[in-house]
Amino acid sequence: MPTPRVSVQTISLKAGRVGILLSLLRTCAVGILFALSVFLLPGAGSGIIFPLLSNEKAQPGTDTTLPTAPTNLKASVISSSQINLTWTASTDNVGVTNYKVFRNGVQVGQNLNPSFNNTGLTANTTYTYYVIAYDAAGNASPKSASVSATTAGSVTITVSNVAVSNVAISSATIAFTTNVTASTDILYGTNDSYNNSDPADAASLNHTHVLTGLTPGTVYNFKISAYASGVRIYAGSYSFTTLSVPSPSIGAYEPGSLTGIRVSWPPPLPSGLTQYYVSPNGSDANSGSQSSPWLTINHAAWTIPSGAGAIIHVAPGNYNLTSATCIVVPQRAVSASAPVVFLSDTQWGAKVNGGGNCLLVWDVSGSYVDVYGFDITGTLTGGTGSTGAAINATGQYGNYDIAYNRIHDLAPGIGAAVDIGPSNGGTYTGAGGCNFHDNTMFNLAYGSRHSFGDYALYYSCGGGNVYNNLMYRLGSIGLHGWHLSTNLHVHNNIVYDAYIGMSFGDGGSGGVKDAYFDATNNIVAHCYFGIQIVVDYPTSTISTASVFRNNNVFDNKSNWYYNKNGSNSTFQAEGIEVSGTVTSDPQFVSPSTGNFVIKSTSPDVRAGRVANPFTPAKDLAGNTRP
Repeated sequence: MPTPRVSVQTISLKAGRVGILLSLLRTCAVGILFALSVFLLPGAGSGIIFPLLSNEKAQPGTDTTLPTAPTNLKASVISSSQINLTWTASTDNVGVTNYKVFRNGVQVGQNLNPSFNNTGLTANTTYTYYVIAYDAAGNASPKSASVSATTAGSVTITVSNVAVSNVAISSATIAFTTNVTASTDILYGTNDSYNNSDPADAASLNHTHVLTGLTPGTVYNFKISAYASGVRIYAGSYSFTTLSVPSPSIGAYEPGSLTGIRVSWPPPLPSGLTQYYVSPNGSDANSGSQSSPWLTINHAAWTIPSGAGAIIHVAPGNYNLTSATCIVVPQRAVSASAPVVFLSDTQWGAKVNGGGNCLLVWDVSGSYVDVYGFDITGTLTGGTGSTGAAINATGQYGNYDIAYNRIHDLAPGIGAAVDIGPSNGGTYTGAGGCNFHDNTMFNLAYGSRHSFGDYALYYSCGGGNVYNNLMYRLGSIGLHGWHLSTNLHVHNNIVYDAYIGMSFGDGGSGGVKDAYFDATNNIVAHCYFGIQIVVDYPTSTISTASVFRNNNVFDNKSNWYYNKNGSNSTFQAEGIEVSGTVTSDPQFVSPSTGNFVIKSTSPDVRAGRVANPFTPAKDLAGNTRP
């Protein structure tokens, strides 16, 4: 019988530590046994070869395809003890499952992703790396190209000469030095969490950081972060306190101011408006240009185009009105951003005298009108219940700015020196934007001592600001908010020698629910009633959110008075805040001569309250408040 022929094929199997017994029995006539036991040493990484008979085939599904070699291996020196590696991922017919990283020929780690951070290294030492990719079948890629990197040298950073300067309300400057060239930043906050940081500066030995956007009157803690040669340190634990917001004084003036006209004129004016001119030497037949001015303010009010704002310059001089030239301002402007502005080119230099000929000296029946810097007197009186006024602003859309005027010497029998009450057909509209500020008012129905008519300011507007006004020698009420009056902010005014200093309330025609009032930093002195609230309850009510803060009420027979539909109450009982009240002599320089600047020893100096945006930035004289 002939002997069978054996044909040998090979396959390669890879393993770490494997014991394999291969028994092959192939024979047609006789049995032939091959026994092979192979033991691989650890880390061999080469294969073992098995013979296959000619009629044996490899098992289906075996993966023998190697992954591609990792490429673009890069090393980044992070510090004296760390180098980070990145590379472009390998590809494989099935998928790469792992990367092994070798440093100086020895495996130091592995990762599923194409990156590796090598830590614990020695400073100023060169290391060489390569990477091998593996797939699920254990197939290893060729080695990547090698890359070398040297760790940073060891460096010690110290911070010294730390100084905090220029500490302000919302900023501070921090300066210091480092012993080596370093980039630094400040970590800071109101506690030790240091939850804020400023941008890092350029590497240097000398460092200055300016912190901004800080909160006034607040303690800030900070430490310094410095970075050089891959080393970062955090130095110190320091603190500083920002300045508190300076308090303004109570009243219309800061100490040291001068009475009379403002320190600068004119006030800021809207831009882009057409300019017109009026002069005592002009003619209403003229064009109204600067070289050809009109004669009367009334003619200017009616002649300017409708639908656009304008600035009407009125030259210094006397403007004595007749019944035919009483000033009436019809509706001309159509927006608050482009009003009609009447400007006395010299404050109080344009003197308007009604001469007893005008029940309403200045009748502003249009809206969006400003009246700046006039001297006004001479209203026609009409007895009790009269509606006469020096300025009567009643346009249905409101939006008035009546400021920097001097209104004086009006006999009893008028409605109010200034009446601001947007209305339409005799009904209050509740329009807002009504501001009255930096005016001086005196000798208004003085000696009459009553509470109906003859008001200095009658306010029935749906919102606005009344501030920096001086009112003295008044026969009735200084400020009277009534009807639809609400959302009214009254700051830094002086009312002296009046029957009633300030009266807030809602009632009568147009009374509202929950009217809001804010009276802050006012001086009301030498009056019969100081500050009062009168309300037609329950038809009208005052909001309990109303506030009366930091007012000086002095030498009034009754400093505070609350009348609730005929029944007496108190501000506090009605849930209204009254706080920071001063009840001492305000120490005016010379009230008898009209000088109501407070002395430096006044209890009102810096005793006010900042309530932005309503606290005026300047006083009545135009001087900046703290």
